[in-house]
Amino acid sequence: MKQSEELVLALASSDSEQRRHAVESLAEYANELDAPLHVLHALGDEDWRVRKQAIEVAVQLAPSPELLSALVEALMPGENVGLRNAAVEALGAYGQAAIDALASKLAALDADGRKLAAEALARTALPSALEALKPLLADRDPNVRAAALDAIAIVGAAAAAEAFEILSGFLQNSQEEAFVRLCALDGINRLGSLLPWPTVERMLQNPVLERSALAAAGRSAHPEALGALLVAFEGARGGGVSTVLAALVDYCRAFAQNHLILRSEDPSRAVVTRLLALSLPSNEDLTSRKAALIVAGALGLEPIAPIAAEALSDTRLLAEADESLSLLGARAVPALLERARAAEPETRAACIEIVTGLADGKSAPLAALEIRKWMDSGEPVVVRAGLGALTRLGDESCLATVSGWLCNEEASSAAETALAVLSQRFPEPARKIARQARSE
Repeated sequence: MKQSEELVLALASSDSEQRRHAVESLAEYANELDAPLHVLHALGDEDWRVRKQAIEVAVQLAPSPELLSALVEALMPGENVGLRNAAVEALGAYGQAAIDALASKLAALDADGRKLAAEALARTALPSALEALKPLLADRDPNVRAAALDAIAIVGAAAAAEAFEILSGFLQNSQEEAFVRLCALDGINRLGSLLPWPTVERMLQNPVLERSALAAAGRSAHPEALGALLVAFEGARGGGVSTVLAALVDYCRAFAQNHLILRSEDPSRAVVTRLLALSLPSNEDLTSRKAALIVAGALGLEPIAPIAAEALSDTRLLAEADESLSLLGARAVPALLERARAAEPETRAACIEIVTGLADGKSAPLAALEIRKWMDSGEPVVVRAGLGALTRLGDESCLATVSGWLCNEEASSAAETALAVLSQRFPEPARKIARQARSE
């Protein structure tokens, strides 16, 4: 018996694993067997693993015209849901050929088929699919219209202006089904496009659109959006808390360099209390804890400083804690210095580095004084971080401290750099130290 004949028998086996292995070999015998027929049959197999394998083979056989025709035909009305869904997944690999074939078949499909066709067009990820999707926007079935809008948001990534025009048109249509408008709004959020603030503000009043509208508010870059987001955060419950927090993070990051806008709102006591509570270690939801750290820092809430400073020792929170402290600015310096006093050398060095970037004219002298004390420990990581800090924060009194490390093998390079910078700022005291120095 030929191997191809054995393969056909294996495809009909009662053992699902044997069928899966047989499907895996179909591409190898595509010239000897009617591969499209067997692949199509496997796409409708009762076992999901066989269907998954068949999808892989269908992709390998692309751009087979025979198989493409069979895949499109599989979207016609039928009882095998698994076949139809598998065909959708496979069609994405056929690119423009699938777009053309689906466009010519839409009129013959039922509502479920048209919905699946929209999903298949999305899987091509080609902007040319927009034209094929447009007829579905006028479909009598709202589920089909919703699927078309979802697909437009996906393929519209490479044609954002056109996709946004389509989606925003549906969003503004007050006669449209609420869940279809929601699909349009989610699509706009997926594209990352900005909506006018008055539009977002109106949607915040709609219970169906509210959550997605909050995400849009976070990207709106409008000063009034911050107040609306803080009000929503105060009243949020359950999963809504994470939704508003994510929107607030987007908003705060957009204005990270403009503290006047971020701190134009005076958060209510309830908002402050909730943000601080969510940022504590007792909050086991790591995502909301990270977000709370960032938002509290951006809003300039000083009580977040010691919490964020403590979070620096948790590798899971390191990036967000650093971001929070950076957003808080010089007001975080006292808390960082306090954290560093009792910290391990590595954590102390990290605190020194952050303080170096945050200290202003008022806090720099205190920071430099503390850092010089810690350098006396001789811990190499602390000394190197301290020398780097004194380069920026030190005054003329630091010249002696820095020069004292020139003969230390591990710190000499950092000491030379710090001494050079300080000498440029304070030339006369530097010359005095040079004259008094030992020859070595």
